[in-house]
Amino acid sequence: MKTILSTKILTEKQKEILNGRAVRLIEHNFIDIELLDFKLISDYNLLIFTSKNGVLSALQHPEVATLKQVPVICVGENTCRLLESNNFRVLHWTPYATELIDYMKGNLVDYQSMCIAFIAGSSRLDTLPVFFKEKDLIVDELTAYQTLLTPITIGEKIEGILFFSPSGVESYCLTNTAKNETIYCIGTTTAKAAARYWQRIILADTPTIKSVLQAVIRD
Repeated sequence: MKTILSTKILTEKQKEILNGRAVRLIEHNFIDIELLDFKLISDYNLLIFTSKNGVLSALQHPEVATLKQVPVICVGENTCRLLESNNFRVLHWTPYATELIDYMKGNLVDYQSMCIAFIAGSSRLDTLPVFFKEKDLIVDELTAYQTLLTPITIGEKIEGILFFSPSGVESYCLTNTAKNETIYCIGTTTAKAAARYWQRIILADTPTIKSVLQAVIRD
């Protein structure tokens, strides 16, 4: 039986996929999310979300009713589901930010006439902001949550590690030394961060927790 560390505490339903497998799972939340208050600077024609955390922050905003009247494009199937289940109108979603850029390029003239709110976290990547600047889009970046590193030292031998964000990689490496573990990553940016420390990296077929766990089973 191999011991696998998840850098995020999983739900019981998520862990069901490992039932009957020769896998022992240990878990710790190597990052924590603090939802932040943010101000709406303008009247927006479009909202962009790149994670569920941004949505959760928006849902606690005092002007959430106003936000729900604005169309949305987003990154991530689960982000889309959370938005739609809370009565936001999602026009389009993609698995990755690079694919959202490709989608926006197809309607660039329309987007250049809009006032857009990019609702993101304190550790967001530069992928979308660089595109916004290059294409002269009018975008207010609203920092809706902060990522906090919460590392612990893992004292036992592990054969594999599940990572769900570059911040999770950073947090783990603050108190642990990379060895010869197999690394299972939820997406390309996380895999890129892990490649600084490990050689054997397996990328999930789709950027979901379920797909990461399926990669463990197949390996």
